[in-house]
Amino acid sequence: MRSLDHVADPLPELRRQLLKAARIVSILRALDPVTFFVALAITAAISAGVFAHASRHGSKHATAWGVAAFLAAGLTVPVYFIRYWVRRRESRLR
Repeated sequence: MRSLDHVADPLPELRRQLLKAARIVSILRALDPVTFFVALAITAAISAGVFAHASRHGSKHATAWGVAAFLAAGLTVPVYFIRYWVRRRESRLR
């Protein structure tokens, strides 16, 4: 019988991705309900804060900013506030 040592593994990238996905699932399984609700409360507070700020400062899409902050706070909050500061600076210069 021939040895298959010289044959390259045809799916190394797929195997790496599956192992990475398995690690993510195991991390999510390890979260207990208390941690989940704490994370949910923090995310809801961030979302409400962005919504309140956007509606107070006349944004036409305050609800969309709030929902986006709930779904992806790490990306949305910096984008929102950078956009707010740039527009505020532009209005002051006029």
